[in-house]
Amino acid sequence: MHPRRLRGLLALSLGAGCGPGAAPAGPPRSPEQPAAPAPQERFTLGDRAIEEVVRAVSTARQLSPRRPVVVERLDHERFVERLLAGRDAEPSPEGALSADAAFLLGFNFLPQPGERGGLSTVDEVLKEQVVGFYSRATDKVFIPDVALASEDELLEQQAVLAHEVQHALQAQVFPRPPEARSADEAIAQLALIEGDAMVAMGAWLGAEAGAPVGRTLRRIVEVTKRVPLASVTRGEADTKLDKALDLTRKRLEFPYRSGMLLVTDVYRAGGFPLVDRMYTRFPRSTEQVLHPEKYLAGEPPRPFADPRPPPGYALSAADTLGELDTRILLERCVDAEIAERAAAGWAGDRFGVFAGPERRLATAWISGWDTEKDAEELEATLGQSAACWQKNALGLEQGDYTIAASIAVRRQGKLVAFVRGFPEGAGAALASQLFTLAGPEPKPTPLTDLPIPPRVRLPEPEPGRIEGDVYRNGWLDVVGRVPPGMLGHVGGDVDFVVERPGTLVRGGMSVSTRITSDAENEKAFGEVQESFVRDIAALSMRVEALGGGPMTTALGAGVARTWRVAGTPVELRLVLVPICAGTGSIVFVQAYGDPYARGVLDGWMDSFRWTDGRNLTACDFLDPK
Repeated sequence: MHPRRLRGLLALSLGAGCGPGAAPAGPPRSPEQPAAPAPQERFTLGDRAIEEVVRAVSTARQLSPRRPVVVERLDHERFVERLLAGRDAEPSPEGALSADAAFLLGFNFLPQPGERGGLSTVDEVLKEQVVGFYSRATDKVFIPDVALASEDELLEQQAVLAHEVQHALQAQVFPRPPEARSADEAIAQLALIEGDAMVAMGAWLGAEAGAPVGRTLRRIVEVTKRVPLASVTRGEADTKLDKALDLTRKRLEFPYRSGMLLVTDVYRAGGFPLVDRMYTRFPRSTEQVLHPEKYLAGEPPRPFADPRPPPGYALSAADTLGELDTRILLERCVDAEIAERAAAGWAGDRFGVFAGPERRLATAWISGWDTEKDAEELEATLGQSAACWQKNALGLEQGDYTIAASIAVRRQGKLVAFVRGFPEGAGAALASQLFTLAGPEPKPTPLTDLPIPPRVRLPEPEPGRIEGDVYRNGWLDVVGRVPPGMLGHVGGDVDFVVERPGTLVRGGMSVSTRITSDAENEKAFGEVQESFVRDIAALSMRVEALGGGPMTTALGAGVARTWRVAGTPVELRLVLVPICAGTGSIVFVQAYGDPYARGVLDGWMDSFRWTDGRNLTACDFLDPK
């Protein structure tokens, strides 16, 4: 139950008859006597809490561990040291051009040399962003042992732990991905691994809140689509992540955000059993991640041979750009929507970056597209991008590697050739030769014929209205009545309230989005009892639990629990009526000071009726597909 609604429901009971004028317990304190400072509450993730997260993740993600998941806490310095261990790249020979540098310069992903101040390295980004990780080499999850200032920080660390626990379970249950044939395929494989961990974390968060997996993942997907990951990732606009190259930042975000979208869509098509099958066929390209229907249809990328360096040039880098990097490349020159649309028909590619005389670089890129229209769109977009391709250099030193601004674009059917940095005549000739590198279009091999359900907009909760003495709620598809002699109003923390001023006879109706299992019902009753006891204790009174159990209501079977303020006739009763296959409930609360008042409120509950059977609009929100 939402905490605000819980407070609103309990507020109904704290009126006449509860002794609001009673003095608090304890001896009086003189005005001169200073108040003792409240002890600072500490929030820690202890061993028992860690074990509970491991168990809950296994249950929520439906993966049974084959051996214990080991979690080790490290201080910050050791955590960062362990995180970056083994990340040192092979050094390039003195004066040699690395493949990464050739790629970045060849496609103009690097700003001009004088504009690179303040850019962050990948290691700097990882130091700032990563707050937990799983090491396959040690088969351990590592988390930083840090002081936590609030329950929110504790929940965040538990969520990160849930994410990393899923990585440990993946290593136990699923095979390693095959060796990637390109950087694009490596990112796509990582998108399954990280996307699944995001889904497991979401399933855990949903279980903690009493929400079903389907609704949790639908809500997380919608939030992720609306809010870029960089804007919600640990900080402000001057974080290291925001200072990284645009390419680096988006590549780092992609496996988490887009991978989660892929896995959630596959889950919606076939549940966790189909997600598990993904590990028998890892995504082959970022195209398959961006378009889950293409992944399920088994559409592999079209093969291309490596571009060959022309006379006088040597190959410095050869790889596949992929749909993700193509989109990022085009976003430098055109609006993001145009870039996304132009890159969406990607079917395969291969590029080469060559080092020529006087350390001049040149780039050759051949790509295949789903349709000729897709190819024409890329041709037009590249043709309009000449102003984006400026002369650039690897560094500021005289004689460092440079690349010219000149480009040439050619199309042949569904193939598009692009060259940069060659002399004008040589570039056009080389572009035409690139078409011979295309292999045959591969046939798809579907993973399943299960469709992904359409992602319709969820119907958000809407308040009811009162017409005369009739309450109507179109979202819940219910009607009820205001009892004679009582006042009714809608809105606020409680959806529908009836009361008689000056008398303790109050009723409230609201909606709980928590599932209605026995465990979650007990959690809801426990939260109500805890809050009720605390509020009544502030009046120097105590609460007695009267018990409860199953009951029949006008809207169907429900379960009730009743409490009494000791020494008074005042009682509080909470009734949960499951709706939408148990993915939520209608909640009634009754606060009364005598049997007659309880009878009035029972009659009020009996006045409720469904307006369309039990085909509730709310079910599309509580239990979305």
